[in-house]
Amino acid sequence: MFGLRFNDQEESYFMLETDRGEMPVERYNSPQRTYFAKKLLTYYEASRQQSYVHNLGIENFRVATVTTTPERVEQMLEALKIITEGTGSSMFIFTPEAALAASNPLDLEWMSGKAIRLTD
Repeated sequence: MFGLRFNDQEESYFMLETDRGEMPVERYNSPQRTYFAKKLLTYYEASRQQSYVHNLGIENFRVATVTTTPERVEQMLEALKIITEGTGSSMFIFTPEAALAASNPLDLEWMSGKAIRLTD
């Protein structure tokens, strides 16, 4: 977890997930086993229940995920649509590791859970 402060007033908090592509995004045959969409669901439910306010003392957070490929970002966005019943969520942002390596993280065009670029 890390935070950014803008103009000494506004604060934004982030949970960083680094995905190496070692687990599937979705797991249909054995949902009890680990898969990335389960992590997304856990964060989503924590947000819905506002447990971060009680446990961390912060008003909101985003989940920044760095993953292996643009195709995997798309798979994660699709999983998020299922979790949110088609509405998506702007609390999740995604980027492939090559894009992060080539840019400043603050200047990078992250993809959000609503499938829009944050800089647009």
